[in-house]
Amino acid sequence: MHNIKKLEIVSLYFGVFIGSILTEILYDYLKARGIAGPLLVILLFLVLAVTIQILSALCQTIINQSSVVRRIILSNDYIEGSWIDSATCNHSKSYGLYIIRYANDSYHISGREFDSEGNVIYNWQSITSSFDGDRLVYLYTSHAHIGEIMEDNYGVTSLTFIRSGPNKFPRTSTGYFIDAATNFRKVVTAAEKQSNHNLKILNNINETRQLVLKWINGSG
Repeated sequence: MHNIKKLEIVSLYFGVFIGSILTEILYDYLKARGIAGPLLVILLFLVLAVTIQILSALCQTIINQSSVVRRIILSNDYIEGSWIDSATCNHSKSYGLYIIRYANDSYHISGREFDSEGNVIYNWQSITSSFDGDRLVYLYTSHAHIGEIMEDNYGVTSLTFIRSGPNKFPRTSTGYFIDAATNFRKVVTAAEKQSNHNLKILNNINETRQLVLKWINGSG
């Protein structure tokens, strides 16, 4: 099942389940007061429809705001957190640290790319994304400092997540980045999940750089 669809279906089922219970209670209440026929059917239908809509929206809000709830629902499809990788292009290697987070019914990815000395090459963030449970594909915009010039670009990324077992969360991934301006293809040679919770690490450039340098020294 599509990863995002799981969350939508849970919201809908929650609304239908609670709505059905409330409708049955209301049915007994109205029948006891002599309300029957078309009027009863119309009232029950309206109550059920409104209840499903309200409770589904409430459940979706809870899902959007709680990573714990999403992790329970998605089980081993849960990919949110901070990730770090190494990639090669034309025999040169670069390193990326990026965050995957869920918001407003889709995944949002943002990160920084570093050279082998831990200097920031560019920042990027996703425009749109799609995840089927194994592969995450997203379009991104990037911003790079070249001397005193700020260069904007865009491209596409495809990442396939790897699990160590059938009921395990993904901890590594492979894939590629394609830069639209240069048509360079960067192949992700190694990637590893760092944390499920540290989603603000990009706010601290020094902490980000130290983590990347540690990865470089450890992975080569």
